[in-house]
Amino acid sequence: MSINSTSKILPKGRKFEVGFAATSAHNVVRPKFVPLLPAVCQIVESYVKKGEKPLPKTFIANLVFEKVRESLLPVQRNDLRLYDSLGTSLDFYHGVDGFFFLWGAIATFDLSIDRGKVRDMKTLKADVLISEDRITYNNSMREMTRRIVFVLKERLKHGPLVY
Repeated sequence: MSINSTSKILPKGRKFEVGFAATSAHNVVRPKFVPLLPAVCQIVESYVKKGEKPLPKTFIANLVFEKVRESLLPVQRNDLRLYDSLGTSLDFYHGVDGFFFLWGAIATFDLSIDRGKVRDMKTLKADVLISEDRITYNNSMREMTRRIVFVLKERLKHGPLVY
């Protein structure tokens, strides 16, 4: 599935999100607020309940996932996971469209086509911004990958789910 092959009803930004995550989990009704860490746990539990593997489902997600995976230590590579949280409390209240998970540490990301967000990283709630532009250009992809790996490694120093 390409990024833009999703429903024409969705705004362009949502198409990018759905194209990255290959999900239809877009709540029309705003979900109940859940604090960050319990919301992360809910996402992980929902994957377990559905029997879903927390791995990339699209070419574009796999491209980013593999770049992150290659930057990890060999012993860590097989344990990297990718969860999407579109339409959940993480998305609506915490600005997190998904997260990379490694040994109890997470690096959150926001999916966006908003060039203003790309320019003003100070307003970003997630650890990393993943955008079409950043995936397309090698230097931006490298910078984005380094940031994800840096966040995971820093959080691993403090033990599981310490933020």
